[in-house]
Amino acid sequence: MASRAPAVSADGVMAERDIGADYLVRGHELSLVGYGARSRSTSIWGGRRAPSPVWWTVRVYPAQDVLQEVGRVTIAGARLDVQMGMLWHHLDRMVTLEKSRRTPGSKQCKRILRLAEERLTGEMLEQVVAAVVAAEAARVRRNEIVHQDWLLRGRDAMRSVGELVRITSEDLPAYLEEWDRESRTSKDWQRVPSRSVDVVPAQTLNELREVERELASATNLVSALTYRVASSRETGSPPGYIHPAG
Repeated sequence: MASRAPAVSADGVMAERDIGADYLVRGHELSLVGYGARSRSTSIWGGRRAPSPVWWTVRVYPAQDVLQEVGRVTIAGARLDVQMGMLWHHLDRMVTLEKSRRTPGSKQCKRILRLAEERLTGEMLEQVVAAVVAAEAARVRRNEIVHQDWLLRGRDAMRSVGELVRITSEDLPAYLEEWDRESRTSKDWQRVPSRSVDVVPAQTLNELREVERELASATNLVSALTYRVASSRETGSPPGYIHPAG
């Protein structure tokens, strides 16, 4: 038989929901807005009860191995941004390295392609264009991971009510913070892509690794071409760099 158990929302609002008698759900409460299916809940604010459709999710993190791969994707993406800035800087020495590195990836790609058309020719032009296309594809996949939302619902997103009642008021803030930062292993992790509000299955570890490897490969390719462009500009070898007139 389902019972009503309290749940604390992100802003401190106490709420109730029909759940199993032995489990407590803690999560965000977003009135009238949510991803996917909505559940019926009763909110308590200033002593008044008002039913509203809400979306529940706990603020825990995915398993440690998933966090590691997401971290690798994030760092690999930053390395690609840095290397793309280096290539831009060596195509146009009037652009400072500080500016080229901090420019968003999409703008880096557009600027490098335009400069390549102006200042490169032959095989070097083809190689740089191919590298930028690879970098842009990797960047898009990186952004999808970094800017998506991670959702966990069901029993894996719950804690025992009996556990909570044993926590003193003095220990409650630390308990709730630990819960917020907890890593949960579950086959039920889902995600909301950055460009939609659809709830879809989360990436697998292999899919996350593939994106990190794609980013690393693009970075290595851009790095090698940066040296070739710089050498061509300064020494004429290999051929391909065209110095601007004047």
